[in-house]
Order: sequence, then structure tokens, then C-alpha cells
Amino acid sequence: MFRYLALVWQPDIVHQEQDANRLAVELLASSSSWNIVMRARGLQVLCAGAPSGSLRIHSMHDDCGVVLGALFHRSTSLAGVTTQVDALDEHTTRLILESRGEHLIGHYWGNYVAFFCEPRSGTRWVLNDPCGLLPCLITRSGGVTIVFSCIADCVRLGLKFSPSLVYVREHALSGGRNQTASSLEGISRVYGGERLEFRADAPATSHARALLWNPMRFAAHADELEQPEQAARMVRNTVRACTHAWVSSHGSVVHRLSGGLDSSIVLGCLRDAPSKPEITACTYFEPDARSDERPWARQVAQFVGCKHVEIALNPQRVRLKSLPPLQPTIQPTNALHLLWRVDFERSLIKRCSATAVFTGLGGDSGFCGDSKAFAVVDYLQRHGPRLSAVRVAGHVAHALQLTQWYVLLRSLMIWLAGPRMRDQRQAITEASQLVSREVRESIAELERFPHPWFHDCPDVPWAVIRRLGELPYHPEFYDPSLDPDASVEEIVSPLYSQPAIELFLRIPLYTHFLGGRDRGLARRAFRGDVPHAILDREWKDRAPGYAERLVEANVHYLREMLLDGLLVRERILDRDALEQALSPSAFRSTAYPGEILRHLDTELWLRAWHAGSR
Repeated sequence: MFRYLALVWQPDIVHQEQDANRLAVELLASSSSWNIVMRARGLQVLCAGAPSGSLRIHSMHDDCGVVLGALFHRSTSLAGVTTQVDALDEHTTRLILESRGEHLIGHYWGNYVAFFCEPRSGTRWVLNDPCGLLPCLITRSGGVTIVFSCIADCVRLGLKFSPSLVYVREHALSGGRNQTASSLEGISRVYGGERLEFRADAPATSHARALLWNPMRFAAHADELEQPEQAARMVRNTVRACTHAWVSSHGSVVHRLSGGLDSSIVLGCLRDAPSKPEITACTYFEPDARSDERPWARQVAQFVGCKHVEIALNPQRVRLKSLPPLQPTIQPTNALHLLWRVDFERSLIKRCSATAVFTGLGGDSGFCGDSKAFAVVDYLQRHGPRLSAVRVAGHVAHALQLTQWYVLLRSLMIWLAGPRMRDQRQAITEASQLVSREVRESIAELERFPHPWFHDCPDVPWAVIRRLGELPYHPEFYDPSLDPDASVEEIVSPLYSQPAIELFLRIPLYTHFLGGRDRGLARRAFRGDVPHAILDREWKDRAPGYAERLVEANVHYLREMLLDGLLVRERILDRDALEQALSPSAFRSTAYPGEILRHLDTELWLRAWHAGSR
């Protein structure tokens, strides 16, 4: 696995430099995959895992810095062709240093973390990619600050961590949304587009933070791309360019094809990539389910002309207790998805000699399928109460199966009063029926959305937050079922690429909702790249009842893990409600299978850290 660990200390403080050197020596001794990729006064950067695919080491001129991960050139227009970076020459290095990293964000994109320094002043900077998933976390050891990507490497160094009870309470309530606390005591996160600055005359444990990228800047100019034809053309060109850039480093890839619109769009873009990769599409399905996505997925695979593999997922045969031992993780891992990868996807990847897995993640949010309820509010904010707002309200009402006047009145109220956290509290509490009353009531204390991207917003910009999908929530990057030194495929979601995200935000919600259709603009943009049957369909054949049958098949294990687990012991879960939900007679009426599985993930994570501390 590609990962890094950087050590920052105050120059000329001898004992700090000795501590940093000791940690570097221990890390190098822990595995032969580690190498030192940068040395400077008060800074040492180590990298592990052979560069593979788009994840590489990009050294700056004259050892002034290093960019770790995927790095692509940004064209002068959002719709231009983009290519992978080979080298950062003297001119580029100077621009990065003079701008203190802003040049990287404005002229490049990818999935990277950058370390660079100014030799004369001794100032050092760390910059996290705005939309990349490569983690950037910080902790301390004595007077040394450690910037790292994989918590397992810190554990190897003997550093001790414990879960934050505040985080666990928030995670149980919202499933990782609206988080305000760090997951582990003593660790904090460097957010997307955030820069840390370490001055030579200040302790390494003291640093300045600055956000160089903010999604609100792009959403504020959404009226620039209000016309559907221009917006559709730019969406198609940008998504294709990003997809082609990501796949250019891979000869063989696996693509998760659900049969829905978003994964079909990505596969359509892969079809004519200049690098001509070998593509194997895989579709998961439940045998004997009332609905089936396979016919739709088959149409797309045949249209593209790629190999297609169908993988059966029978909930009655899934055994949650068979989950392999996991490496330490920064947050709870989705056990069910991990089992699917361990049992099915990994063997397929090996058979295909694939070096990357592509997904359509980010489409529901980026193409605004998740935020169409805010289309009228978005229109009112840009144009005021015009008669045409009634037409937009009619489209939203039809999509949400509400009355037109209810949607219009509700939107007017939000527009006049401003959206607040309370607008989402009911949805959060309804999805957390097994959490104790004390924890559920704690959500009333939260008035602002906690992510620093939105700290300066007078209201809670739900329309923008929903359009960002998983980006604010720091999803797991590493596979915890594998040793950190194992070779692993790259997971790529082109719709989360920085140029695509910025473009999606610049297009008004009501333009995305073109013609009153869910993801209507995307459907127009990708005519010719996706079969007409997929473009015309506005529903998805999901497998209803899968989670319920999975819980039923694993009820004894779930009772054993949860009823007397750490979450109950800490009074985070209501034991009586959990007992009722896990009783055999409750499955079709009072059980909450998605919530039960989410709490299992958290329980497993807590137990792993408690066992490690002992």
C-alpha cells in the first residue's frame, strides 16, 4: 500500500532532531518498503509501498519538496484534456514556493499530499489535496509532529491511541455525518485544501492552518453555467478528461457496474480512453430477489463491449463473524463491504491482473440527485421570487411526490429564514432509533455544520454539502484486512475528481434538474456514451430486504457482539431497544438493519482498539 510518514521538528533543537531520527530509523527497520524521499532542516519525509498506477513520488527541484500520490496537469479550461505530471521543474517549484502551495491547487489536481520548504527562512509547509482521498493526519511524539496517512504505521512505532468517546457518540448518532470530534485522542485531520505552516522560530507542535480551497467559492458563481447546452457540454468533456487521466496509468481495470446511471457514465467514458485499457465490469446481485439490476448492467457492458462478470451475494450465506483480523484504522470500517471485497472482488482482480477498481461513486451527489429538494431554494437565492420558481417547484414536487404548493411554501420559508441544523435533526434521530435518549438529545446542541469549509457561512448550506457526497467525511482509504506492506489495487472514483467537483458546483441545482428529471443534465450530457434505456430510466432495481435477511442470518452473532458490548456499556446504545430489534419476532416490523450493521462496525472498531491497548 502506498503511504507516507513525515517528521517535523524545530530546527537547531538537538533533542528534537534526535527524536525524529530515532523514529525514522525505527520505521525503516520495521519494513524494507520504507524509503526517505525528502530531507530538509526540520523536516524528513518517508514513503512506503512501490509507486503504482497514478500513485507516485514527484520530487521538486533542488530538494525543496515532494508531492506524494497522483498528480495531473490542469488545463487552462475546465473541459480541457489533462495529463499526468512527470516532473516538477525549477520554474514550477518556484511558483509553488512563492504561492505557498496555491499554485498546486490552481494548476494541478489528483490525489496527493505535498511537503515543501523555503530553504532561506526554514519555513515548511504541508498541503492536502482538496478532493483527494489519500489521508493526511497529524499527531505528536514529544516535540516532534508526525504527519502520516496510515495509523498502523504509528502503532508500529509504539505510539498509543484511544478512541474518543465524544466521537463514538456522534458516530453512533449520525453514522459519520456532522462529526465535530477526532476519532482518536491525540490525532487531528488536515482537511481537503488545507495548508499547515511550520515556522523555523516556532515549536513544531505549533503550526498555522489555512484553507486554500473552499467549495463555497464555486457554488457562489453557479449562475455562470445556467444554460443547459453549455453546461452539458462541459460536464461531458470534464468527466471524460478526468476518467481518461485516471486510467492512463493502468493496463487492466475492474469497474463496479451497478446498472444505474452513474456507473454507466464512468464505464462509457472508459470505453474510448486513449490508453485502451482492458476493462472487466462486475455486477453484484442477490439471487431470488424481487428486483434485479443485471439486465440493465448487461445492456451497458454490451454497449461498451467489455467483459462482464456477475457476482451473487446471498445474505443467508454471509457470515459476519468470518471477517478477518483487521489492521488498526482511524475510524470504523464497513464490515459488510469489506467481506464482499475479501470474498469476491479480490479474486476477480487477481484473475484479471487489474491494478485499479473504478466506481461511479459521487454521481448521486455531483449530478445533484441527492439535492434536488433544494432546487427551488437555489433558484430563489439567485433570481428572487419570480413566477418561473413555481415551475421549478412543480418539477421538485413531482420528483418527491409532494404537492407543488407545499414545496414552494417550504422553499420560501427556507429562503427567508435560512437553512439551519434543525432542518436535518429529525432525519438523523429517525435513523438512530437504537441510540440512547441522552445521545439523541445531544444533537440539539449542534448549531453549525462542523466542517471548516462552512465555518464562515451564516446558514448551513445543505444544498452544497449534499452535492459534495462523501468528500467532507474522510472515507477509509486503506484496506484494513491486508498488511500495510501488501500490494493493493487503486480505488478510483472519477466523479470525485477536483475539476469535476468544481464544475458541478458551478452549475445551478435547477439546471442539473433539467426538465424536472433526476440528474437531467447528466442524461443530456452523456447521450451517445450510455444506452438510451439507461438514460430514460429514472428508477433503480434495488434488492429490497437484503439487510433484513442478512441481520436475520447473523442474529446470534449480533446479539453476542452488541447486547453486552462496549456501546451498551458506555450507554451509547439503548439495550432494551437493541434487545427488541434483535428478537426473532421483530425483523419485519421494528428492526433497523442498516443502523444495526452500522453499530456493529463501531463495536468491532472499539474492541480492536481496546484489545490493542491491553
